[in-house]
Order: sequence, then structure tokens, then C-alpha cells
Amino acid sequence: MHRALLGWLWPGGVVLALVAVLLWLAGESVWLIDAAASYPPLVFGAGILLAGRFRRSRALAALAALGLVRWLGAAPDPVLLATVLPLSFAALAAAKDRGVLAVWGLGQLAGMLGAVSIVVGLPALAPGLAEGLGAWGFIPVVGGGAASGGAFSDAGVLAAAVSLGVVVGFAVWRDDPVDRGLAWCLLGLLLALGAVGDPVMSSVYLMGAGLVLAMAVLEKSYAMAYHDELTGLPARRALWQELEVAGGTYAVAMVDVDHFKKFNDRHGHDVGDQVLRMVAGELATVSGGGRAFRYGGEEFTIVFSGKGRKEAMPYLEELRAKVEESRFAVRHRGRPRKKPTAAKTKRAKSRKPAGKLQVTVSIGVAEKTATQSTPQKVVKSADRALYRAKRDGRN
Repeated sequence: MHRALLGWLWPGGVVLALVAVLLWLAGESVWLIDAAASYPPLVFGAGILLAGRFRRSRALAALAALGLVRWLGAAPDPVLLATVLPLSFAALAAAKDRGVLAVWGLGQLAGMLGAVSIVVGLPALAPGLAEGLGAWGFIPVVGGGAASGGAFSDAGVLAAAVSLGVVVGFAVWRDDPVDRGLAWCLLGLLLALGAVGDPVMSSVYLMGAGLVLAMAVLEKSYAMAYHDELTGLPARRALWQELEVAGGTYAVAMVDVDHFKKFNDRHGHDVGDQVLRMVAGELATVSGGGRAFRYGGEEFTIVFSGKGRKEAMPYLEELRAKVEESRFAVRHRGRPRKKPTAAKTKRAKSRKPAGKLQVTVSIGVAEKTATQSTPQKVVKSADRALYRAKRDGRN
């Protein structure tokens, strides 16, 4: 619960809060005016490069749109921009990331830049249409409306509410750093649009929105490199990083699922994946300050920082027993995904019912010593202990 809340607040909520505090404290400081003029292009440029490098087409399209808004400055019709651009963000959130040079990726970029360009150029290209749209429900209700610097009208408030609902909804559903970044980025954009009468404040909020999205791209890339997608545990790369900073005393436990190949051969790889997720869920609850990692295949690792081998043993024994007591329900291979008709019920009853499997693990543990002074040597020693545990009967 706390980790999920932290995932939502960092980096988006923290960055935008710091931006608001900065604007409140700095006021009309000369250095803030200079920063608002020079830093946003750097943020958008760096963010676009990161999004392109890590193939995040939605982030690239959103950052490009923010950069275009910042470059154009005050639009001829900011009220119309504040209505159209949030809805464009909602459409972007509903899409999926594609290759930035693929057809769909280029389409996302063209759509976002086109939305900004059309709104900005509409008063000059089609003044009659722009006036007609302006008369359609664009009655200022927030911050005094465009006449006193705000960009929101009745239609704009409705567009902002709908867009935020859509973007936040997709962020909750997908639970993805980039989607959360899009939600906070949209909030920063709305704050910037609400302050179009103050170029410095608007520029700083746009910079904050771009910074949030660039950080979300980095967070997503970090998660892909350091977390295992199947089990949700930190991956091997994160393990070595943990061991490098573990300090003077630590114990490493290597955990292996017993007879895992038989699970795969008999029940299929889908069931094997479910077994790995179940075991990973148990390992994640290890007590004693241990931290679980996916090492690879059916092997896991648990690191106890500040504890030796003997201190870690009771917690590992408790974990071994907990896995042994668990039961894993397996769907029968012949069971259909949809409920059978009445005519098939009799045949279905004759099938052997799906059973519950017992899953056990074997564990080997080692600690850092004078002769085992490097993480590689400690892990290798724990792996040898694991081999002995499996040789002596498993579990």
C-alpha cells in the first residue's frame, strides 16, 4: 500500500509540488525569469532524446507538444488551446507505446503537434470558424478567464475534468510509470494553461510537466532493467547492485523450486509461470530484513544485509515451511474456458478433477567471510550449498 502510494507521488507529485513552492518563494526574482527563459528548452530537448532512445512514443509526442506550446508562447486563442490539448492528452493516454519511427508512433507525434498547430493557426486561417467556436460555450469561469490571463472556460473545465479522469484511469489500470507520468504531466499542463497571463509562471509549470515525463521515462527504463516482469521481484542486475552496497556483513540464500522441470513437462509452461509467481509471492514476505530477487529460471536469491548465515537460517526455515504448506490449484487440461452446455455436463463430470499441487523449495545459504570477500564468491558458495540441499533430498 505504501509502496503503491509512493509510486504515485514520486516523481510527478513531488516535482510539481516543488515547482509550486519555488514559484511561491521566488516571486518575481530575476534568476527565476532567466531560468524560465533558458531551462525549458533544455528539459524538453533532453526528454525527447530520452523518450526516443527508450522507444516511448507517447512520452515523445507529449514532450514535443509541450515544447511547441512553450516555443509559440501565448496562443492567439488560449481558451481553445486549453480545451483541445487536454483532450489530445486523453487520446494519447488511451493509446499504447509504439516504435517512435513506426507508423503508429509517428501518428501519435503528428496528432499532438497537429492539435497544437491547428489551434494556434486557426484564428489566422479561419477567423470565422474560430469566432464561432469561441462563442460556443467558452464562457470564462476559472481565474477570470482569458481576459485576465486564465485560459479556462466552461468547455475548458469540462475538457480538463474528462481528460484527467481518462488519463488517471488508464494510469491506475496499467500501473505503469509512463502512464502515471502522463497524468502528472497533464496536471502540470493545466496549471500552465491557467497561468498564461504570467509568462514566467506558465513557462515554469510547463518545464515541470516536461521534467515529470522525462523522469517517468527513466523510471520505466529502470524498472525494465532491474525488475522481473513475470514475478514482480527485483531482477539479477538489482541483486548485484544490492550486494555491492551491502556492507561488511551479509548472507545470501539461493532458492530453487524443486522438480520445476516436471511441472513444466506435465502441466505446461503457463502453469510453470504460475508456480514461479506463487513462490515469488511467498519469498517477497520473508522476514528478518531479507530481500528477495529473481535470479533466473526457477532460481531466486534472498539477501540479508547486516546478518550472518546463522542469523538468517531461522527466517529461511520459516520461509521453506511456508512454501511447503502452500497448495497450488491447477486447472485441468481438458477443462474448457467457457461453461459447458447441459449436454456436455455428464462427460465433464467423468473427467479427473483438477488437483492441488504441493510446491517445495531447496535453499542454500552462505555469508561474507575473509575468504569469501566478494559478492560473486558468496553467491557461488550459496549455490554450492543449494546443490547439497537438493542432493540430500530437496525441501
